[in-house]
Amino acid sequence: MNTIIQDKYLPFLEKQGIIKKHEKEQILKEADMHKDFIANVLVKKKYVQDIDIEEFLHTEIGVTVVDPRNIEIPSDVLQCVNKDIAKKYHVIPVKLDNNVLSIAVINPLDIIAIDDLRIILDRTIKPLCALPYKIEEAYQKLYEAKESMDEHSTKIDDIIAEVESDDLEVVTHKEDARIDDLLQAAEQTPVIKITDLLLSEGIKRRASDIFIEPWEKHMTVRCRVDGLLEEMKAPPRQMANFIVSRIKVLSKLDIAERRMPQDGRFKIKYQSRYVDIRVSVLPSSFGEKVCLRILDKSAQAQSIEKLGFSE
Repeated sequence: MNTIIQDKYLPFLEKQGIIKKHEKEQILKEADMHKDFIANVLVKKKYVQDIDIEEFLHTEIGVTVVDPRNIEIPSDVLQCVNKDIAKKYHVIPVKLDNNVLSIAVINPLDIIAIDDLRIILDRTIKPLCALPYKIEEAYQKLYEAKESMDEHSTKIDDIIAEVESDDLEVVTHKEDARIDDLLQAAEQTPVIKITDLLLSEGIKRRASDIFIEPWEKHMTVRCRVDGLLEEMKAPPRQMANFIVSRIKVLSKLDIAERRMPQDGRFKIKYQSRYVDIRVSVLPSSFGEKVCLRILDKSAQAQSIEKLGFSE
């Protein structure tokens, strides 16, 4: 795309009086210095909006422009291009129709790259154009997030495998569990590991909330990311009360009280920063459910452009 933007779009902007000659040179210098795409620099420095570049590409160059971040991509389509190929060629598969694979690429006029993908993927390629930063963000969401989810599931399974079936006594909501037993279980290594893993995974996904809900025969763990709930790998049902007890211990709540709502808070250190966790525990038909509000001060706020709005 750098070739298209440099040869076609920058002269167009200069002719329209949107940028001056010295600004054009500065844009090219910055893109080269940071190994970035010229289109990214134009948007970051607010010379133009992304919609302006997309309109130029569509009307003047004649390419179809898409935003892969906002396309619902089926898992079978995503599997057509593995993570390494997607990263190397800066592409995102968006649609598969028979043997025709539509992919979002940075430069749909790069015949050599398109031909390489046709040979590697053994499919007919239909190139669509997308701005570089949109492909990068879609890659992070679709490939990196999936890898993180798989890693999270594997870690949960590994921790469960450490626990013998007799190590944890099943305590349901109907049983009058002893406080000493719950306290002891809350300090067991597997319970600590799983609780820490749920918290770290939520922070890694930049979630605003984590919801832990016990049901009759299973438990669910979900996190809210950008307003949407995502499923997380859940531990076995018999660990639900122990995990809730662990959270209560951390937030200094009454571990014996299971019929009244409770609110608390605690702070954890994730990597090199501190993250505040607000806790709400609510009684339910199958035990206590927990809402963890993650207050990560270092999390960067979304820009207006990333939210899809213009100033």
